[in-house]
Amino acid sequence: MKHAVPAMRKRGAGSIINISSIFGLVGSSGSAVYHGTKGDVRPLSKAAAIEYAPDKIRVNSVHPGITTSSRALSRSHDNRRAPNPRLQQQEAELGILPTRPVEH
Repeated sequence: MKHAVPAMRKRGAGSIINISSIFGLVGSSGSAVYHGTKGDVRPLSKAAAIEYAPDKIRVNSVHPGITTSSRALSRSHDNRRAPNPRLQQQEAELGILPTRPVEH
């Protein structure tokens, strides 16, 4: 945003999209620092949206959930990364729909 906002102000409008993760909205064990940094994206985006609104600059954040791809499935089948039931429950509570496997 530091370098994009001046150019957007000069242009008269703009849009910033910050990418985070579902782990910015919910917690799980083993990676508190990752969750903390991803969680910071949401309030940063909200504050920036309020600050830059008079300049017609929109700021949003996207928090994608877990994508069930063939690669992710193969990782969980060989026990390198097992599904997280607690995360699945939290996603359900947030209204996040499960995804179908994506073939590559």
